[in-house]
Amino acid sequence: MASGSADQGNAVCPYDPAHQHTLRCRCTHNCTTAATCNKSHHTLYSGTVKDVIFGISAPCLLQRALAAALDKMPEDMQVVTIIVNSDRHAEAMRGEVWTLLQIDRVDPCGDFTAKLIFQHIVSGRRTRSHNSGHVADTRRILRKLRLEDNGASGAAGADPCKLLLHPPEHECDCARCQYTRLRKQMCMWTSTAPDLHYIYMQYAGRDIHTLKVGTTVPCTAFVAGCQRLLTNYVKLYENKICHLDLHEGNLTWAYDASAHNARLDLKFIDFGFNRMFDSTEPRGNSCPDCGAIDVTKYFMQICNLFTEPLRSWHPVEYPMFHLCTSLLLAPLLLAAVPNATWTRAHHNARVKRLAALTLSASAREVARFGHIDAACTAFFATCPLDHNDPDSPPCARHDFAHDLGELWHDIQHTYANVRRHLLPVWTRVCAIVGAEIALVHFEADGTAKPLPNLDARLCHGGDAFTHSDAYSHLFDVFRTEFYYCQELDLRTVQREFDTFSLATMMLEKLPTQETALREDVHRHLLHSDSYESNKTKLHNFAAGGASRAL
Repeated sequence: MASGSADQGNAVCPYDPAHQHTLRCRCTHNCTTAATCNKSHHTLYSGTVKDVIFGISAPCLLQRALAAALDKMPEDMQVVTIIVNSDRHAEAMRGEVWTLLQIDRVDPCGDFTAKLIFQHIVSGRRTRSHNSGHVADTRRILRKLRLEDNGASGAAGADPCKLLLHPPEHECDCARCQYTRLRKQMCMWTSTAPDLHYIYMQYAGRDIHTLKVGTTVPCTAFVAGCQRLLTNYVKLYENKICHLDLHEGNLTWAYDASAHNARLDLKFIDFGFNRMFDSTEPRGNSCPDCGAIDVTKYFMQICNLFTEPLRSWHPVEYPMFHLCTSLLLAPLLLAAVPNATWTRAHHNARVKRLAALTLSASAREVARFGHIDAACTAFFATCPLDHNDPDSPPCARHDFAHDLGELWHDIQHTYANVRRHLLPVWTRVCAIVGAEIALVHFEADGTAKPLPNLDARLCHGGDAFTHSDAYSHLFDVFRTEFYYCQELDLRTVQREFDTFSLATMMLEKLPTQETALREDVHRHLLHSDSYESNKTKLHNFAAGGASRAL
């Protein structure tokens, strides 16, 4: 870095906008205030809502308050800076900040979550109390980054994040592209001057994707760490905090093998889905008390076949519900078709056939359920809507059955680690959904009640029913019955969602030769036969389900 420059001042870290350095950056390279720190020391992440810098990047007007907050933290604590455009995402962050403050009360020392250190919203505009907001500081950072790009540390091959004079056509998640995205964001912040929400968190460790059980960490230490993780999750659950996105990137680990009592510490990070607000969602999708939306129903988009792939950490019953419901609702559309009949008896027979599917059934065999007769085939083959407009999306109505057949194939591939549970879950899904449709969608004489006109939605192929009233009602009933609730209890639904995610993580990490431990996960965390056992299975596993391995 070109030290001594007027633009750069004496600050050592490129993400420090101060002319005189005041804080060491606490990046993952443990740079001091006297050592040179270049931008490649700072892992970056740019998401839809948040931009993340591993290390401290603080506007000058925040540095004194942040320094006071850091004085209360361990000297060796590494820090992550999260920056959110409040003008665009204030509503999205409202729930997350509330969650972070709640977690700080449950886990004040940051034993099993990333510790919240400090957070503040900085205006982009000049105010009476401050000469300027963050804009001048952001410009100074951009100049420093440009100096570094053009200096020795930006030489070809020396820096994985060197300046992109010729940005790639297709961005990915490599360090170079993350740097490009952050630069673009910073340029936008200087031109539009939005309010920026700065959040400073403890760096919680490497994500669990890098953990190799039996190599980097002994199996016994991993099991003990998981038991503590489940016990700590129960603490969060008892304080009405869930996660709902427990993939490997949102669980971190740290292991000190040299310690006298070496132990694996696992932590939860990124609770952005615990409580979310969105004014564009219908009121019926939100909690009447706090206004937060039912994340498992809408935001996760578990069954949106066109926009989201299946996620192995999401409960398998969700895509199975989508598949079963779509196949059983489709014949009800024929009630409005001349010379087509569909009765409760036909429906019950169809439910039995669906429930009898085996894992050897092909995608084509499942797709045949989408075409019960010639009238049904013709109904889905021809769309009455005009699709000549070049700006309108293509019609996928004729792909309805094909999409659902492929979903059956994708379920088996995505959930290979829990294959033994697939057929029992599928049988139960068919029984619950089939019974509710038989009760609600047929007249007393057994004839089918016609569904409302769904022509426009049918153009979405396998997602045709996803946002219909019938689908929404069935989903609420299904979750109530499947999780043994007396009525729809979102806390139970959310707990079961996270339990499945934690169980699949453990199965992914445990070596295949650890058959006894893997069996404990299957029996204690994935198999349920009563509401009472659901409530206690986390406690049971954490307390002794895998104790014989320790």
